[in-house]
Amino acid sequence: MSSIYRVNDDGSTVLADRVRAQNEERDLQRLIEKNLALLPGSDIDPGDPRRWLLIKREMPVPSPESGVNQWSLDLLLSDQDAIPTLVECKLVKNAEAHREILGQLLEYAANGTYYWTAEQLQRHAHEANGNFESAFEHLHSTSQSVDEYFEALVGNLRRGRVRLVFVLDEVPMRLKSTIKFLTGKMPDIQVLAVELQQFSAEGHRLVVPHLIGPSDIELTEASIANERRRVSNVWTESTFIAEVLTKHPEQGAAIKELIHAVQDLGIRVTYGTGKLGTVRFPLSSNEVRNVLSLDTDGKLWLNFWALNGEKDFEGEQWRTLEAIGRQDIGKKLPPDLRDKGPSVPFSDWSPALSKIIARLEAFASASQ
Repeated sequence: MSSIYRVNDDGSTVLADRVRAQNEERDLQRLIEKNLALLPGSDIDPGDPRRWLLIKREMPVPSPESGVNQWSLDLLLSDQDAIPTLVECKLVKNAEAHREILGQLLEYAANGTYYWTAEQLQRHAHEANGNFESAFEHLHSTSQSVDEYFEALVGNLRRGRVRLVFVLDEVPMRLKSTIKFLTGKMPDIQVLAVELQQFSAEGHRLVVPHLIGPSDIELTEASIANERRRVSNVWTESTFIAEVLTKHPEQGAAIKELIHAVQDLGIRVTYGTGKLGTVRFPLSSNEVRNVLSLDTDGKLWLNFWALNGEKDFEGEQWRTLEAIGRQDIGKKLPPDLRDKGPSVPFSDWSPALSKIIARLEAFASASQ
């Protein structure tokens, strides 16, 4: 997609950095719960945009063998036509995001059909909405009364007339191909995916939802080949440097100096996969989390999100990474850096290369 910019009051703009979601519950599930409009109802049905009513977050799903609650659906919603909408949130980095998520939703829908009642769903909806009457009025339901609405909701469940929505930070091609394959084969079940791309600009968090339906998916030979190449392509030092020299020859010397300086400190260097080449490394040979990375466009990434396991977010790694950004490079960083991964263009970090290397040497020495 195109770059995202924040516009200041004086008309100037700030390029927003892509922020990778790290926690399904916090960065996806809760975000949808508090902002139902992030499920783009006007894109789902342009002629009659969908409006949403929250039934329950973490909706219990009983086991068909015992009738006892065994699983929980991330979010159960309904629209103005009382169509049950089952929402499951996953991070693309989780393997189950493209292997098990479809089976999960189908199983939840099948079991909810038998065990969820109109009274139960209405009670959950009253509890989930601080002002249920206002929420129901905003829905502009086609039903005459609340009771009729929930009877219609259960009726649609029984008939298998449901909508399945996958919410991910990035929708993998294999899930897109599954959505396209299923369309038309289950006429009463609508299967969709919503990609929530998140950005940060000067302390402001931006969210861009993108609906992915069957008409958005063109599985051409080229797209399939690109996906195979993305999965199978592992960059190496030689291919990474060659790509840098091809795209930005003036950056080659500084990038090679930084990579070799890191290797001289005995720090493990790993290369990524994908169209854009990346090289990642921790701050010393005793650390494992890759808090710094470079890409073939010359950007240096400060991966504070990788340190979210530290209890107070103020450990030595955190302070060193922050010092590289604020002191050595002189980048204006937001006060709260948790879950953040700001990038620094080559033109900003390369003049501070010697300071960055000295900072890494000092940290590596102190860690021994």
